[in-house]
Amino acid sequence: MWTSAQYRQLVRGSAWYDLIVTAAFITPWSFAALHGLLVNVSQAFNLPGELPVFEPMHMLMANLLGSIVCVWAVLRIRDPQLVFGRYDAAGRSCLPLGNSMPWFMVAVRCW
Repeated sequence: MWTSAQYRQLVRGSAWYDLIVTAAFITPWSFAALHGLLVNVSQAFNLPGELPVFEPMHMLMANLLGSIVCVWAVLRIRDPQLVFGRYDAAGRSCLPLGNSMPWFMVAVRCW
């Protein structure tokens, strides 16, 4: 069985991971730099396909994602409560379950 301190450490570690992975999505210029880097890596390794040029709406959605995830990550870093970890786990389960809101609501109700 996990102790409360171990759960808090897991919540904080997960938050640091989210912050590091999504930090480049926060601003248009940081995302443009990341996109350019990914294009260069793709060309250097001669990977099939190509990354599309991002339109303004794509950029808006990427920046919205980055902002929300980073704010949520900072909250969990500063105050790694067990309930925040549970909400995070419920939110992450939405992707494999079809990204549907009813599943999220069921998971939150169960906790």
